[in-house]
Amino acid sequence: MKIASYSIGGVERASSRLRSFYLFSFAKEYDLDVSRPSRYRDALSCDVVHIQKILSYKLILWIVIFRLSRVRVVFDIDDQPTGPKSFLGYLLVLFLSSVITVDSEARKKYWKKFLFFKKIEIIYDAADTNDVLLKIRERRNFIDSNSFFWIGYACNLRSLSAFIEFLKNSTKYKLIVSTEKEAISDLRISYPFISFVPWFDGIAHDDFIDAKFMILNHNFDQASVLKSENKMVLAILAGFVPIVSRTPSYERLAKALDADFLLFDNIDDVAGIVANLVDTDLEVFFESALNYIIANYSRNAILSDFNMKVLCR
Repeated sequence: MKIASYSIGGVERASSRLRSFYLFSFAKEYDLDVSRPSRYRDALSCDVVHIQKILSYKLILWIVIFRLSRVRVVFDIDDQPTGPKSFLGYLLVLFLSSVITVDSEARKKYWKKFLFFKKIEIIYDAADTNDVLLKIRERRNFIDSNSFFWIGYACNLRSLSAFIEFLKNSTKYKLIVSTEKEAISDLRISYPFISFVPWFDGIAHDDFIDAKFMILNHNFDQASVLKSENKMVLAILAGFVPIVSRTPSYERLAKALDADFLLFDNIDDVAGIVANLVDTDLEVFFESALNYIIANYSRNAILSDFNMKVLCR
């Protein structure tokens, strides 16, 4: 089967990396001939066109041409529209597409409200690591650490506001934040008790992050609630114990790992969760989690799921 793949960015962009480049890493093992043409017209000879989150007037026209030419169009969306114009644009391309793929059950439910007659399939994000053979990074040097790690844009740091207030008066717990370099100088003035480090691709796997826990909160706004669990998967593979909000994707994965004890309803409960982990055998947790992640988030597992749900139907 010949597939033409178009993504909104290159491998350096997380969504494109996880949902396009990593997705097709094992294409040859499934007898898939995947190309990345520079022009849409070059896909007319293909059986399937896979479009990852691109939105343009030109694309809308080409989706119509592809469908009239009996080329199957798979449109992948893992983010929310940023306004009415964006919403209407995505609604149109999703309507015109043959199949829609999304990253979470919550996002599927969101689009089903508007496109109840369309085929929408959940394809999980591939694990965000360069390791094709997944493994968990050992952080034995930090086994007794009471530090937390957080990755995100500076504007989203307010999602941790209650926890940050708690840290102000704590001598026991610390927070390391990785964010865009240009925002750090101002953040250090506002939050002198937080350690800030510039973000770079792969920072979660770097040894200099002296933390035991990774705090993840999707309970912030509607767009966040619909997000996937990819950062929780990343945290586990990077050797951090993930402390996560009880929001759809995180809760689903925590329950699958028999790890409800990692969920918080209110972010100011985080310290209590950590205290209760003293008697938990985390090595058993990591071993079990790795098996589950390999079975569900490895590149091979993701493509197998995509092949079964999207290409073989």
